[in-house]
Amino acid sequence: MLITNFAGGEVSKNLYGRIDLPIYQNSVSRLENFDIMQTGGIKRRGGTERIGKLKGYARLIPFIVNNTLSFIFEIGPEYIRIWKNGTLLTLAGFPVEFTPTPDLPLYQKSDLQEIQYAQTYDSLYLAHRYYKPYVIKWQGGDTFTFGSLNITGNAHKLPFQGSDNYPACVALFQGRLFFASTIREPQKIWASKVFEYENFTYFDTIVSKTTQLKNPDLRIFSARATKDSDILTELTKDFTDIANITDYYVSGHKGIPKDTKVLSVSSDTMKLSKPATVDKEDIVLSIHLWKNADSPQADDYKDIEIINNVTAPDHAFYFEIGSDKNDKIKWITPSKDLIIGTESSEWIMSEGVTAQRIEVQLHSRYGVADFQGSLIGRSVIYIGQGGRTLRDYAYDYQERTYKSIDLTQAASHLLIESKAVDFDYTNSPVQKIYLSREDGTACVLLYDKNTGIAAWSKIILGNGKIKNIVTVPGLEGFDDVYFEVERGDKFYLEKIAEKERDKTIYLDSFSKYNAETEADEYELSSVFIPDGRKIFKLAELPDEYKDFSKEMYIGYEYTSIVESLPVINSADNNKKRIVALLIRFLDSYLPLVSQTETRDQTIYEDEPFSGVVAVPVEGNFNRDVFFKLEMKRPERCEILAVNANLA
Repeated sequence: MLITNFAGGEVSKNLYGRIDLPIYQNSVSRLENFDIMQTGGIKRRGGTERIGKLKGYARLIPFIVNNTLSFIFEIGPEYIRIWKNGTLLTLAGFPVEFTPTPDLPLYQKSDLQEIQYAQTYDSLYLAHRYYKPYVIKWQGGDTFTFGSLNITGNAHKLPFQGSDNYPACVALFQGRLFFASTIREPQKIWASKVFEYENFTYFDTIVSKTTQLKNPDLRIFSARATKDSDILTELTKDFTDIANITDYYVSGHKGIPKDTKVLSVSSDTMKLSKPATVDKEDIVLSIHLWKNADSPQADDYKDIEIINNVTAPDHAFYFEIGSDKNDKIKWITPSKDLIIGTESSEWIMSEGVTAQRIEVQLHSRYGVADFQGSLIGRSVIYIGQGGRTLRDYAYDYQERTYKSIDLTQAASHLLIESKAVDFDYTNSPVQKIYLSREDGTACVLLYDKNTGIAAWSKIILGNGKIKNIVTVPGLEGFDDVYFEVERGDKFYLEKIAEKERDKTIYLDSFSKYNAETEADEYELSSVFIPDGRKIFKLAELPDEYKDFSKEMYIGYEYTSIVESLPVINSADNNKKRIVALLIRFLDSYLPLVSQTETRDQTIYEDEPFSGVVAVPVEGNFNRDVFFKLEMKRPERCEILAVNANLA
């Protein structure tokens, strides 16, 4: 009878009564410092290698050029340093470092966790609601520049000018740089022009010019004209009040010859320079303000500018979420669409968005935490409201809608114990999500939606707390996982060291122990000697090893623990009872085994051991019985399954 493999990982005690669920036979109640394998077994995790010392508490942000070149930005209080493939960049023996200037103030310690970022090939864009949008540009090699984003656009609509107007969120989506959520406008989103990430021009001002005849002093009137007479009589308008009337020409009727000028006027008559050519009792004329007989000429025309604001599809645009809830935007993350996480909801900006076609829809009411989401596979993974859940937000192509899945549903205790504050993920060799908690523990989710695997375990460091997690491609073809670790009042950059089976070191924050080792940086540590496989406390290291003639490693010991769910006899014949646990090992050093209220039992086999060990079960199983496997020695241990021997 199978008691468990480990494909379900660590689950909550709420499942103790659900022996009817398949996950019951695939899970445990506690899984610390073991890696879950896709085949269902577990192996002891490798230790963490000390890469270097950080200046202090910092935020780690990755910058990935390609699969063989990556950087990590150490962004601390008022400084930025750069690590390349695990080495601190230096110039002339000093670390390469960006420091603040009056125009470029850098982040304070309390602001570091709220930094959000997005990367193109050569640029890392940083957003924070209390700082200008910044950009770090890779110039090739080991050279970077740092500055504020040079925002351009329509002058009277230029965004992000002045405090309270800096965006908290940033993302790249469909060739545009998106920003969102300022203090003044927390529900607003801005998008740049297509492939012009600093250009926020919302429209082009098109100026067209036309030429129009100047408005004459048009004075339409009626009069009586007599053929061959140069006097118009019975005028219906009085022109005596117009100055310089003799400068005007008369036009408007074929009975008045061309180039006829006004010679004089009275209240109801007008004397012309030429006689009329027809008799007309009601001749309608107009007097124009032209000063020459051949008017209108060039100077009688005027140029008129017609100004139109024209928006094309590739222009920048902005949009504000209209909601009846508190929908302050917390992050924006690209997927098939742009996912917009708010304090109480999840919104979708559809693919194919343009400045002429903006569509944003409310899809769910779960709510998100401050830390920005990440696209992992085809899902946006994010920390839920309050930091107590990790959610998978993905488009269901069959139902044609988005669904949000709580990835901590079966292991809700993980984030009830301490809330999540940070996460990152690996794709190679397997897809895992590494999530750090406030208490310094990391929770690890082996996650493969294609095979239905979602299994949790925990990393608890020896003598340290995990503060920040970042993953980048490693030089050996697999993703490297880096931790910022707090040890006492110091902070270190450490990397999970997964090496060949015989070369893995099972110490945390380990490094080679030699004459150059600064022992003051390893208070309360231990020393491991591979030759002879011995471990000593640093303060108790025998003199025979102090000449450093042996290969030695210094670091902190940690314990790997497995605790089962209640072991229940599910045999059809209830008269059978479980008499032994059958534990299958693979090339392992052997752990201590204990059961409910029993002493630790040592397994006596030649090590490393492959095969099945039968551990007698004490008691008759009339009450809950658990088993516990505990590995304290700095050695490998791989467990494939635990079965029951019935009698």
